[in-house]
Amino acid sequence: MVYVGNPPNLNSVTYKTKQTALKKSLNSQNTFNSAEKWQRMEISSGMGGATPGGAFNRCVFDGRYVYYCTRNVATLVRYDTTQQFNAMASWQQIAASSATGGNTITAANTFVGCTFDGRYVYFTPLYSDTFIRYDTTQTFNAMASWQQVSMWSAQGAAVLDEAYNGCTFDGRYVYFSSQSSDGFVRFDTTLTFNAVASWEQISKTTIGTGSGYNGCTTDGRYVYFAPVYSSTLIRYDNTLSFTAGASWEKIAISSGLGGTNPGGAFNGCAFDGRYIYYCARNADTFVRFDITTSFTASSSWQQIAMASAQGGAVLNEGYQGCTFDGRYVYFISTYSTTFIRFDTTQNFTAIGSWQQVLMSVAQGGAPGSGYYDGGAFDGRYIYFAPNNSNTFIRFLANNTNTPGPIEYAQVSD
Repeated sequence: MVYVGNPPNLNSVTYKTKQTALKKSLNSQNTFNSAEKWQRMEISSGMGGATPGGAFNRCVFDGRYVYYCTRNVATLVRYDTTQQFNAMASWQQIAASSATGGNTITAANTFVGCTFDGRYVYFTPLYSDTFIRYDTTQTFNAMASWQQVSMWSAQGAAVLDEAYNGCTFDGRYVYFSSQSSDGFVRFDTTLTFNAVASWEQISKTTIGTGSGYNGCTTDGRYVYFAPVYSSTLIRYDNTLSFTAGASWEKIAISSGLGGTNPGGAFNGCAFDGRYIYYCARNADTFVRFDITTSFTASSSWQQIAMASAQGGAVLNEGYQGCTFDGRYVYFISTYSTTFIRFDTTQNFTAIGSWQQVLMSVAQGGAPGSGYYDGGAFDGRYIYFAPNNSNTFIRFLANNTNTPGPIEYAQVSD
């Protein structure tokens, strides 16, 4: 059985609703750009100290807390969703050096991306040489609550800078998306975290692709990786051997995009129960793939120009990361001054299916440069991870005022 939401928490789902029912409970049209729907918290308050540049990217929800993945800051933080968003006491911190087991952290592109498996939160090493995870049953700011494994042990090869970018959980395995690493790796969550035998690897050469991928998601059977520097869209069938090239399918970006093949095309992807959405970074086009059709057929892919979706000129590094709330897919603004979302009950290629809100409205002031990167949904709010912004923000997506844990939409049996 597959559920959509952030994260795919298969072990502690409190209650479930059909996707159609969940969609009806979410915000109606024309509320996305309402200032009163947005809440804010200064980074310096949430972190208990200074406001660094390029602080976080990506975030994930575990059923109570939202965790922010540290990038250019030496601190990991989480927010308690049962408490007031703009209260310092609602936020907890731990030094990244403690989480990594005492390693020296330079606070330079340390980790990028996180996911949750029902008990542990995993963080993806970019420049760090260590994979880490946090046991959510234990105290957040205690070193003993964190486990580590060296990159060398996990990938079976020398440590590389810009190694991995993003991760996802499919119900048993955690997959790490390869950026500059020579291959993809996955961890078997039924086994010991720091045991070499718990990890599997496959080279990009075996798959038949190259260069980098930023972000990944799953539809329950296939794991999809978003190409940022590669010219190939790929997915892995988790019913087959991870290390066999035949378990992977490929299609040229130019086919998925309807002709073009830009550099730095995508960053992040999301699943809505039927479609996989790819977040346009340097591509001037948003695309989605229909999982009920052939992955390698051009007709399985739909496109809309970025200018049409956002209502403005195309920008390089416009968006990074996307998330789904049961009805809308949100694309997270990086160098665009506009957050956008797509209504999955409407036509993907129609301009009227897309809504926009100015960054200045969302964060309550003039936008900065390199604003946000990645988001998460907790059942009521969408959270946006601040990159170069000095403000944590969240948007009220579910206005039913119904208390309780996240509703997961059942999409298949």
